[in-house]
Amino acid sequence: MVVFVPVAIGICVLFGRYANAPAMRGILAAFIVLLFVGLGHATYLRNFDWRSEQALWADAATKAPDQFRPHHNLGVAYQKQGRLQDAIAEFEKALNSKGVNRKTEKVVTYYQLGRVHDQLGDLQKSKNFYEKALQMDANLSHALAGLAVLYGSEGNAGTALVYLERALKVDSENPYANFNMGLHCMKQGEMDRAELHFLKASGAEALQGSAHLYLGMIYKQRKQLGRAALYLKTSATANPRDITPRLHLLEVYHAAGLEEMALQEGEILSEMIGRDIGLFRQTMDLIMTKGSAGDVLSSGDIIIPVLYEVMTKRSDAFKTQVSYLKKVMDKEGKIE
Repeated sequence: MVVFVPVAIGICVLFGRYANAPAMRGILAAFIVLLFVGLGHATYLRNFDWRSEQALWADAATKAPDQFRPHHNLGVAYQKQGRLQDAIAEFEKALNSKGVNRKTEKVVTYYQLGRVHDQLGDLQKSKNFYEKALQMDANLSHALAGLAVLYGSEGNAGTALVYLERALKVDSENPYANFNMGLHCMKQGEMDRAELHFLKASGAEALQGSAHLYLGMIYKQRKQLGRAALYLKTSATANPRDITPRLHLLEVYHAAGLEEMALQEGEILSEMIGRDIGLFRQTMDLIMTKGSAGDVLSSGDIIIPVLYEVMTKRSDAFKTQVSYLKKVMDKEGKIE
């Protein structure tokens, strides 16, 4: 940072020495101009390497191909962009790198590979990489939480719970472990425990919308309608394409006697699901067949009549949907 000081002093000395030599002063001035142009151009070019996380780590990986960190961090950048195959390639380069700062450094790459393969739907590979990460660090709470999710998706709730408890024992504030433990507690009907875990999970920005959804559902069940509406609104704002908070908001407004607001939610829902008959039927089936489940908690007795009223007003656009809803109500909630 201070290298300019001797350079500036030297230039001043040279200008003083050649005070009576205009030609040399001109050469010095031209040199200074070229120096500034060169440095400015180099700065301009370097800024392209800093324009994004991916560009920065790609440049670092090119200049230090044998180092672990540039390849790992480039893989993370690709993963964030959804370039999962490119991410896997960089993670594999990281694992094969010679430039490792400590023996356990590669644990994070095994964990990230577990996440990538989970995103790709290859659950067995995902599980294998999580387990490799745990072989290097048995207390890696994120890997423990990841394994809990995988076992839960396989229907192995017992093993999933074991991993969740291990993850929370290691790190009681882990938002992902808390979120999944909250889901487990809801399914078991333990709403008080679920509330505590969702509150902890809501501290993570990535989970805030989902955590607020389930908190809103819990407060709706307790008849704490004001708090329920507050959390459901923030969830709907965080995840504008998610119909679930809208369904629950409709119920909350109806329960609070705010029928006009319930109808407004019905209009929003009709636009979200009415244009896609497949999504519409899927939503209705979820409400009618799984509405009483701990992680759904939706009432078809409230939602379906409101949607029927809203869509009937625009029967030209929702003719099939109106007919479907009428059949559902006529058959007392049974869907063909």
